[in-house]
Amino acid sequence: MSNICLLSIGETMEEDWKTSLSNDDTTYSKSSKVNVSSAEGRQALEHFEATVSRQEDGRFVLQLPIKPCIAELGHSINVASSRFLAVERKLQQDATLREEYKKFMDEYLQMGHMREVQQEIIIPKRSCYLPHHAVFKKSSLTTKVCIVFDASAKTSSGLSLNEVLMRGPKNQEDIVSILTRFRKHQYVITSNIEKMFRQVAMAEQDWDLQ
Repeated sequence: MSNICLLSIGETMEEDWKTSLSNDDTTYSKSSKVNVSSAEGRQALEHFEATVSRQEDGRFVLQLPIKPCIAELGHSINVASSRFLAVERKLQQDATLREEYKKFMDEYLQMGHMREVQQEIIIPKRSCYLPHHAVFKKSSLTTKVCIVFDASAKTSSGLSLNEVLMRGPKNQEDIVSILTRFRKHQYVITSNIEKMFRQVAMAEQDWDLQ
């Protein structure tokens, strides 16, 4: 059996060098550009550009990209309450988990990412109560337990909060583009934003949906 290759190794290496040394970052990959091929993606992007604002401290404030079918969103407090009681029973059986859960919620409150309801609860017509549960991250050196809010939980109408929100376009670069550009420089700097998604504030008009 014999194998025949019609590719020139010189041309292949030259093409690789062009990719590696190019100063035009957009040539690395077509997927590096924001993909707004879907009508919903374009609409979500337009909504973001039209409604995004910043507070005096520089923090971004966003409005949820709500679909017209928001009116069909059902009741959710019963499901959220039921799952909360299930979490509470689990916490009663695990003192370590209970302590980690409490630390997370205390921090959430102290950082202003939630607030306690003081008056008698009056359920707004357009509202959604999100169940939450713990996710273990054994590999983490700092936070072993992360509390996740479930926006995919179904309401009484069969729709979830996720299903009544527009899906925006993907605007992250693909890993190939990042790694290729990473080789251009002798020194690189990396950074991390602590609690990145929680640094973005929600417009007050949408508070009842989270």
